[in-house]
Amino acid sequence: MSNSWYRYGPLMIKIKHVQWRRGIAKYRRPIPEDIRSFYDGKKNYFESLKTKDAAEAVKKSQELTKQLDRKWSLLRSSNADEVILREQGMAILQNHNLEPGQASEYAKHDLEPAAFVNEL
Repeated sequence: MSNSWYRYGPLMIKIKHVQWRRGIAKYRRPIPEDIRSFYDGKKNYFESLKTKDAAEAVKKSQELTKQLDRKWSLLRSSNADEVILREQGMAILQNHNLEPGQASEYAKHDLEPAAFVNEL
């Protein structure tokens, strides 16, 4: 398990799952064996936290840990197909720089999201 130490005033705080590479915080966490098949057999999950600030890295790593814990719990349950489908949908949204729930914004302006994206 990767850990970093962060000095916060007189305190030293241990940051779980964070490594520093060239001054940038990186999240690194082992993937449990029972769900590695969803990650093409990879043993570790890596993601850049895109920050050089230790305090921000703490917040981002804690949030990412919560997200992964929820996701991995769902993957272990019978809802694995639902999780995969949701991730595919999120990838499509991110590909078009959209976020979930934006359909209501489009509706306010009488726009259909798919037609709007196609026009772009």
